Amino acid sequence: MSIRDSRFIVNTDEKDDHFIFTLPVTWNSRPYEYAWAKQFANSNDVVLDSACGICHPFKFYLADHCREVHACDLDNRILSKEAIYQDIVDVFGERVADSLPAHYFDGIHYCRANLTYLPYSNQKFDTIFCISVLEHLEDPIMVQSFREFHRVLKDDGQLVLTFDYPLINLARLQQVLTEVGIQFSGDVSFEIPEDVVYSDLYGPRLFFFRALLKKK
Repeated sequence: MSIRDSRFIVNTDEKDDHFIFTLPVTWNSRPYEYAWAKQFANSNDVVLDSACGICHPFKFYLADHCREVHACDLDNRILSKEAIYQDIVDVFGERVADSLPAHYFDGIHYCRANLTYLPYSNQKFDTIFCISVLEHLEDPIMVQSFREFHRVLKDDGQLVLTFDYPLINLARLQQVLTEVGIQFSGDVSFEIPEDVVYSDLYGPRLFFFRALLKKK
């Protein structure tokens, strides 16, 4: 299997329970999602962590490994260093928040933005990350978000996504990708394997799908 394969995450995949800081046990998909996605963070790249969350640490990892990092979210708190710090305190504790280097707060280009209208120039990013977000959007919003990703992604760029399934309709996802001019970058499988990672914490069972995409 290749890291470029788009497929369901399985128990034998790499995971990282301590990603910048120790992740809550309720975030049971994130150790796998982050461990996979981080492999596409390259030192010379301009990258976007889209719908990044406030305390979520993936943008901090990018700040340590990429040339220029942008992070956007619809939550107003993303514009406030104090609010980001406070959310880390609320979730992980003051000791963790105080241990973080200043460039996690000062060295990232933070922006409040809706995925349907990204305030970035055409073909700005080498890589765009979006971790477990798009499946929560209504269909027209998801489609427009993909159009915006296509616009701000370089022609040779890559789009690194994860989804909760069955919240994401994989058949519809394929239709949307065709509509907007995006395709899978490597091999793809929609079969649910026996050793698939899943969660029962939030109601009906969820599985986790990863997708590496590029422009057609």
